[in-house]
Amino acid sequence: MAALGDAALVVGFLLALYATVAGFLAFREGGQYRQSSRRAVWALALSLTLALFSLVVLFIRNDFSVAYVFAHSATYQPLLYRISAVWAGNEGSLLLWAWLLAVYAALVAAGPHDLGEDFHDLVLAVMSLTALFFTGLVLFSANPFTLAPASASEGAGINPLLLNAAMIWHPLFQYLGYVGVTVPFAYAVAALVKGQPGDDWVRAARGFSVWAWFFLSAGMLLGALWAYQELNWGGFWGWDPVENAALVPWLFMTAYLHNAIVQDKRGMLRAWSPILVTATFLLTILGTWLTRTGVINSVHSMINKEQIYPIAIFMVLVAVATASLIAWRWQALKDRTEMGSLLSKEGGFVLGNLLFAALGLAVLIGTLMPLFARLAGRGDVAVSQTYYQEISAPLGLLLAILIGICPVLAWRSFRWRTFLRAWLWPAVLGFAGFVATAFLAGWSHWTVGLAGGAVVAGIGTLMRELVHGTAARVHATGEAWPLALYRVVAKDRRRFGGYLVHAGILLMIIGIVGAVGFQVVQKGAVVPVGGQITVGGYTITYQGLHEQAYGPVTRVFADVTVSRGGRDLGHLYPARMYFPGDQTTSAVAIRGSLVGDVYVVLDGWTQNGQSGGFTVYVNPLVAWLWIGMYVLLAGGLLAAWPGATKAAVPVPAPVQARDAAATGVSG
Repeated sequence: MAALGDAALVVGFLLALYATVAGFLAFREGGQYRQSSRRAVWALALSLTLALFSLVVLFIRNDFSVAYVFAHSATYQPLLYRISAVWAGNEGSLLLWAWLLAVYAALVAAGPHDLGEDFHDLVLAVMSLTALFFTGLVLFSANPFTLAPASASEGAGINPLLLNAAMIWHPLFQYLGYVGVTVPFAYAVAALVKGQPGDDWVRAARGFSVWAWFFLSAGMLLGALWAYQELNWGGFWGWDPVENAALVPWLFMTAYLHNAIVQDKRGMLRAWSPILVTATFLLTILGTWLTRTGVINSVHSMINKEQIYPIAIFMVLVAVATASLIAWRWQALKDRTEMGSLLSKEGGFVLGNLLFAALGLAVLIGTLMPLFARLAGRGDVAVSQTYYQEISAPLGLLLAILIGICPVLAWRSFRWRTFLRAWLWPAVLGFAGFVATAFLAGWSHWTVGLAGGAVVAGIGTLMRELVHGTAARVHATGEAWPLALYRVVAKDRRRFGGYLVHAGILLMIIGIVGAVGFQVVQKGAVVPVGGQITVGGYTITYQGLHEQAYGPVTRVFADVTVSRGGRDLGHLYPARMYFPGDQTTSAVAIRGSLVGDVYVVLDGWTQNGQSGGFTVYVNPLVAWLWIGMYVLLAGGLLAAWPGATKAAVPVPAPVQARDAAATGVSG
């Protein structure tokens, strides 16, 4: 199978080369090159599918004659984790990247060509060129089919930290998002080369763009969930360079999607779209460069110094080429309409774009600062979490406030009376939320009160939009409220999917503020059997130590009970896991609730477990982070699902006028 996979990889590289050349020739001359280039793209997808399938089979069989399989698999690993080990290292994850890129290109080749055949020839040529780079990177610097120097009966095994369900899906979704950004980027390049940088390419690429954003979101959030469950530090986001490399593209892709709405609706902000999508694409490449080259220290790195220069050169070439194209077509990128008012909905979108870009750039600068310092001869410079928190907190608060205001703003114009009438109740709810949150947190934490007020006002605005739309339909059709609600959402999935995403973000803010701002921790507590630790109003009682063996893996776990106010909340079993090769990990135990999590880490024990050492975290409201995550992803699915069209509800003219006045949205 190794020889078959290697051969498929070589064939894939040659097909990517052919598809690139044929694609550009098809763009210039059409004719026979057009069909030939598309067939080459489909053949490329099949060839890399065979290569990836071969690698999966090698892992399933535990074929330790292959160096990559030996390094990341072992006989004791369950089947699912043997399969997920395929993308656990540098070589396999790069092959996954190349394969996904080929599949995306095949989908584009098989899809509608509404912008003209030559336009899509250019799109496929750009995607094939990118696939050529990544396939070559796999073939020449990270070949997963290289044979091991000696045969072995057992492998080294996957990093035990990756033996987590979230880690099965996190890389898949992350790569689906990273690679998916290539599609709208290729559309943008084609539009610039063709001299058609209007609105059509944004609409044509919209489906791929939303799905790419969805997968970026899922990958990033599942990574946070994995970090919370596996890294035994009581947190979910450490501002690690690789974590930031996932966050920054997400921020710019989010800005691009919002910009696309304005461009589609009003023909404005045209120049922003190619700039934002190009920035996102470059940031995905930067992310893989940081992950794979070790130029910046990270707990997530897969170091291969051979890839430092190829990836860096590719990034520079793409940046120079796209910047030149944008400069060349700058006059054609001028807006066809002007902004009527800075306080209009368009103004809200512009402010949102600026906030997303500012946050993304600030995080990027902090992430790259150690590299800049090293290049300047200043040695290793560490950027503390305080820097990121002081930057993200005010910008995040402004974005939360904007979520609550923007839905009630009108396109083109702004009228105080209409706005105040539409935002009265959300504002009242927001003020009540501010007072309640500041009272509970303590008035010295007034900024937390602002966050609470923004969240409550935002949710109030979103609920108001939903209720008003449903009421308008009930009035017009006489339908029952549940049916009217379903049809209002179904007829405008794009809008209400976006609202659901915003609601998810607001819920996540609750969890972030609670867990980051009010976490209580007791570190290094050592207690005998029957001894107690009191943290944040919870009492943890050590009941004893036990040991279990699972083949070559040993689990040593403590039995602790959790109580609060005299009420028993059950048992937790924090553990230490011992794997072959002297690999050891902590298995944290979490007692979750909507109020907060009790998070227990077993640090160690004395002989025979007569006493145990523990670190205990109490993370208030952190469950709302994960609830918000699922709400956000549900909203993303709703907005991205095929067949989602923006359709107006048939409402009589008087009702339309009244509802427009109530919502502040017209046209």
